[in-house]
Amino acid sequence: MPFADETSSERVEVVPADPAWTAEAAAYADLVREALPDAVAVDHIGSTSVPQLPAKDCLDLMVQVAELQEDAVTAALAVRGLRVRPEPWNREEVTEGTSYRKLVFAGAVGGRQVNVHVRVVGGRNVRYALLFRDFLRADDDARRAWGDFKVRLAESVTDLSDYGQVKASVQPLLMRIAERWAAETGWRVTTAASYAGPPVLGVDGCRVGWVGALLRGTTYDVLVARDLATLVTAAREVAPELATVAVDMPIGLPDDGPRTTDVLARSRLPVGRKSSVFPTPARAAAGKSTYVEANAANKEALGKGLSQQAFQLMPKILEVDAYLRSGPPVTVLEAHPEVSFAEIDPACVVPSKTTPGGAAARGRALTGVGLQPPAYLRGRGYVADDLLDACVVAWTARRYVDGTAYPLPDPPEVFSDGIPAAIWV
Repeated sequence: MPFADETSSERVEVVPADPAWTAEAAAYADLVREALPDAVAVDHIGSTSVPQLPAKDCLDLMVQVAELQEDAVTAALAVRGLRVRPEPWNREEVTEGTSYRKLVFAGAVGGRQVNVHVRVVGGRNVRYALLFRDFLRADDDARRAWGDFKVRLAESVTDLSDYGQVKASVQPLLMRIAERWAAETGWRVTTAASYAGPPVLGVDGCRVGWVGALLRGTTYDVLVARDLATLVTAAREVAPELATVAVDMPIGLPDDGPRTTDVLARSRLPVGRKSSVFPTPARAAAGKSTYVEANAANKEALGKGLSQQAFQLMPKILEVDAYLRSGPPVTVLEAHPEVSFAEIDPACVVPSKTTPGGAAARGRALTGVGLQPPAYLRGRGYVADDLLDACVVAWTARRYVDGTAYPLPDPPEVFSDGIPAAIWV
């Protein structure tokens, strides 16, 4: 039986997804980390962790520990008002035929409904919880189908215990599909604490200069600077081991024809979005002080004029070019946000990134690969889509470090400037 103050929870109520769940879970996660500083990881799991998924209004957090010391964990969480759940199913669970120790804690008396699941790192029960979350974040059809099922079930089975039993009998069917998705995509358990790779930096141009998304584990630090060199220096002060930077700006300027990388990158995007990869200016057009001069030089070199967008970006293109020639202390790659997003989920780039729907789709794409986009803060000199772009090219930088990224073309082409030209995906 639940606690006496939870009697109202005996009747099932599945409600529409609430965007506030993410922030509420993050606050509880901070509380748990303070109580258990040696925890391997603290993750928001369950239905409330999946955007747009209807759920019971009860947050689920999972704490991974190296060793489950019941007395110590109970005492530490009790200080924060969390209580060991009294139900007989607590302390042990069976996942895929194997029994695992666990502890589940409820929230404080009269407080927000929350369950904190403490599990030992590496168990299949840990993997199961994270795969359930990440698959539903990534697959729109599965998320809608599971949400519709839960809503209909709650309407016909109102007792909490019965609801849970029916749902548990159906969930293995969903997880079979999730396992196929995991095999096809190469999904694996990755948390901020367990990811062993080095930090990487994704960079996008913005109004005040450059915005950087420093990716460590599954979370980002946001940095802003007026020039690229200063941004990289600031990132290396935060993460001295930083050695790879991906930037959304052309690297390697053509001499007498269009870059193959631009042609290949456009082919990766759906109709209506291909123009987001604009033709790179010719080396001869670089540095011209007026659009008329640059346009004429581009026509002479490449046989076609220069877009106003490309001309407006010329100072940043030249800044990246000069930074590369200066012998920077990091590897600098070219990446294109829309191409990177399309690699994760082609559907997410169909709506414009400047629309609420487009931003939400791209955010879900990042969470679908286990990353947590940072909150957008106004007044720092960049807009929301600049930040998402920086986040996804950081994902590409990590793929480069992991050896799973590939260049377009392969191998990169090289022009008279001697700089390998390729968009990495």
